[in-house]
Amino acid sequence: MLITKGVIRLVPLPEYKLIVVLSACIAGAVKAKFMLDRAAARTVARILTLEDGTCLGAVYSVKTWLLVLCMIGMGVILRNSSLPMALLCFIYMTIGLALIVSSRHGWKAWFYSK
Repeated sequence: MLITKGVIRLVPLPEYKLIVVLSACIAGAVKAKFMLDRAAARTVARILTLEDGTCLGAVYSVKTWLLVLCMIGMGVILRNSSLPMALLCFIYMTIGLALIVSSRHGWKAWFYSK
C-alpha cells in the first residue's frame, strides 16, 4: 500500500521520477538488510514458539506494539506535513519496499513449515 501510495503521488510530478524510484529502491533494500531483517527474524522465531490457539496479539511483543503505534503516528504526521511531494513519495516507497523485502523471512518460514 505504501509503494502504491508513493507511486500514485509521484506520477503527476513533472521531474525526478526516475531518481526518486531508484533511490527509494536502494534505500529500501539497505533499510531491510540493516534494520528490519533482524526484527523480522525475531518475530518469526517468536511466532514459531507460540502454541495453537494463542491470541493473535501475542505475535508481537509489547515493545513491538508500541513501535507500531509510533509508526502509525509518524504516518499521520507525514501525511499532514508540508514536505515536498517527491520526498514524501521517496519515504513511502522506501518503507514499503523495506517491509516487502524483510517479509521474506516470514514467507520462508511459512513455506518450509509445511
